[in-house]
Amino acid sequence: MNSYFPCIVAYAMDKSTFGSVIPTHENHLSSEVGPRMAIDPHLLLFLLLAPSNAHCSKLQRRHLPPFVFTDATALLVFKLKADVNNHLDFSPLTRGLRFCAWHGVECNGPKVLRLVLQNLDLGGAWAPKTLTRLDQLRVLSLQNNSLTGPIPDLTGLFNLKSLFLDNNHFTASLPPSLFSLHRLRNLDFSHNNFSGPIPTAFTTLDRLHSLLLSFNSFNGSIPPFNQSSLKIFRASANNLSGAVPVTPTVFRFPPSSFALNPQLCGEIIRVQCRPAQPFFGPVAPPTAALGQNAQVHGVNGIIRQPYEKKRHDRRALIIGFSAGIFVLVCSLACLAAAVRKQRSRSKKDERTGMMAADAAAREEGAAVMRMEMEEKVKRAEVAKSGGEAQVYTLEQLMKGSRSSRARPLHWTSCLKIAEDVAQGLAFIHQAWRLVHGNLKSSNVLLGPDFEACITDYCLSVLTHPSIFDEDGDSAAYRAPETRNPNHHPTHKSDVYAYGILLLELLTGKFPSELPFMVPGDIWVRSIRDDNENEDNRMYMLLQVATTCSLTSPEQRPTMWQVLKMLQEIKEIVLLEDSSQLDLRSSNAIP
Repeated sequence: MNSYFPCIVAYAMDKSTFGSVIPTHENHLSSEVGPRMAIDPHLLLFLLLAPSNAHCSKLQRRHLPPFVFTDATALLVFKLKADVNNHLDFSPLTRGLRFCAWHGVECNGPKVLRLVLQNLDLGGAWAPKTLTRLDQLRVLSLQNNSLTGPIPDLTGLFNLKSLFLDNNHFTASLPPSLFSLHRLRNLDFSHNNFSGPIPTAFTTLDRLHSLLLSFNSFNGSIPPFNQSSLKIFRASANNLSGAVPVTPTVFRFPPSSFALNPQLCGEIIRVQCRPAQPFFGPVAPPTAALGQNAQVHGVNGIIRQPYEKKRHDRRALIIGFSAGIFVLVCSLACLAAAVRKQRSRSKKDERTGMMAADAAAREEGAAVMRMEMEEKVKRAEVAKSGGEAQVYTLEQLMKGSRSSRARPLHWTSCLKIAEDVAQGLAFIHQAWRLVHGNLKSSNVLLGPDFEACITDYCLSVLTHPSIFDEDGDSAAYRAPETRNPNHHPTHKSDVYAYGILLLELLTGKFPSELPFMVPGDIWVRSIRDDNENEDNRMYMLLQVATTCSLTSPEQRPTMWQVLKMLQEIKEIVLLEDSSQLDLRSSNAIP
């Protein structure tokens, strides 16, 4: 195979940007070398060490293995510019052309699947048209080196899933070709010198799981990430500015993901953004209104003050506004009562009849309102291009699962629905500071792929309790502390209802049939027919459900904590499945 090496070098020079065609007589490499090639010491060293009588005839080129012109040459030419300190063993003189045995190279057959070149003190640049020829590459790691310059065009890496470039000296902005790689799951660009805005095209990568951008020089605003796959995001220590977008995806990230960006503000990081114009017109300077206990640190129009102070002010505003409306309604009611009393003073029986008729009208109006709301919320079909797509409630789905022949939902479907509902409730609780108040299976809508949305939220405070004619199943969702009509729903009562909903998902039984006095794990296991793996995963979901449905509200977790529990379960399952897949792949590769 070594006799082919001059042909490989010649091919690499023809196809790369480091040299031109070798101007030799009959392709004898021992003759004169072109000037552009002579200035490259690494390639010249290869030629000097090659056999002096080596030929690179057209016949040899014709019979070279096809992969030699792609993966092997890509690695050799990458070394020329990236490995200025000569730490890589990429040389056919040491191990022939068995490039799959080189350091950090992992192959499947003749194709490179993983290239891990980390902690090797690579001090050059990532040259264009080198590693991008590895069209079957899944994982590329160049972390903890000293590579410089911009990232080249990545179009050829269309199978890439993970790219780790952290702790280098890369510069410039991220290449647009990055966003054509739709299989990407993990990206780490932290601890570099990247600049420019964070591209909004990141929102198009619907498989992206982790995106690490910390300790760079990115500027501008944070894109409104909304893909459900994105679980890890870090953009600390940059030059980002503006309000952090409040989307269900971004809302999951902790404030530390945005730290050390002085010009960022927003609800998530608990830093108030100054509006362009005051809502109530011109006001006094902020320092005059904040008082002695306020802390003001002005940075480019951003006011930082204690978060509890802001919550108190907002609560006071809401209470004052509500009190004003209450006084107005009471005044109107008193006026109406006085007029009615004056008109009906001599006709007591007629007055009684009018009051009864008025009550009936109110009840009828409330019933009409409820019917219209249910008609809008629980519509069964929606039109889509190419036909109709079924949209139904979780209650309708569970009715099918409760038939004599049907089985409970598969645990993966339970996990997906549970995570979607938990995410929606956490968003209502944390971002809006509101309460759902009426969570049950009939208020969970499902799409064709089991994507779940919650409806009928925050309406319990607007509707008179007598409107709800609760059956046993609906009453089972009510937390013990809210079964008294005088007690209003709370965040913890929403958590209780969520626990009952999750138990209903796991068992396929009506809420009124849940045996709260029997150990939950024994009862749930007895009605399911899962294998050992799925039984263990189902048990983790059961633990979440029983924790949420504890009798004492103080012992129940918050919906934010519930969401984190479900995400941890999902991570455990993904790791288990990934390890099993790797084991099967390793057994399949000879």
